[in-house]
Amino acid sequence: MSPDLLAAILALVAAGLHATWNAMIKVRGDRLIAMTILSVAGGLCSVPLIVFGGPIDLRSLPFLLGSVFVHTFYYAALIASYRAADLSHAYPLARGSAPLLLTLAAPLWLGETITTPEALGIAMISCGIFALLRLPGGLVANWRMAAYPLATGITIATYTVFDTLGVRASGNPPAYVGWLFFLDTFPILLFVVVRHPMALIATLRTGPWLPALGGVISALGYGMVLVAISFGQAEHVAALRETSVILAALIGTRLLGEPFGPRRVFAAALVAAGAVVLEVGG
Repeated sequence: MSPDLLAAILALVAAGLHATWNAMIKVRGDRLIAMTILSVAGGLCSVPLIVFGGPIDLRSLPFLLGSVFVHTFYYAALIASYRAADLSHAYPLARGSAPLLLTLAAPLWLGETITTPEALGIAMISCGIFALLRLPGGLVANWRMAAYPLATGITIATYTVFDTLGVRASGNPPAYVGWLFFLDTFPILLFVVVRHPMALIATLRTGPWLPALGGVISALGYGMVLVAISFGQAEHVAALRETSVILAALIGTRLLGEPFGPRRVFAAALVAAGAVVLEVGG
């Protein structure tokens, strides 16, 4: 098997895992507790990267802490998104708007210019997002169904900037990711322990295994992406990961019985195609 083919397979599996753990959060009754357990499980999975990965350059520390700070708002926005909207609606909006925002911000934070393929990708994602926002009764009958997923997209774009700069400065990407997953657990865990201790205890007694499995899946998926990038073309791996948008739409409409299936799947596919054009064309 060629390295490029193996990288493509790993990226596609990682996309499926990402859509899967988001579906796990969506179907849980108490999504805050589920997200907390998922985060802790992912943090525990990252310990070997810290122990055996070696040190990171201290110049990456501000970016690491900045990413952890933004991830706290990401969790809050994601939970609110799945309370307000379907998986097949919220996930494509959040994941699709992130590369769109990153590309639009690139001229400001990296001094880059937008290429013709990137402009095409922006147009495709914008059309897909507009189609997702078209709801019965008019454009965004419930503002929360748009606001929370788009806020999630903003946090994704923001922590991606921090992590891009942090990984570059760390000199040790696996160890950086290990520290990120590990430190990520503390803000949300501290909040839940202080504000919702009984709910956490009740879930730990009755059934923490599904969200814990989600945490393992999340860590495994991110690890696959790192491995794929290590010997495959990074832009191709990133582009294939965007297929998670289509997978989430299919899971929501086919497995969870969410309405407006064909239109949402088509809109999600348009968002994913635009993201692929952005990644490869950029």
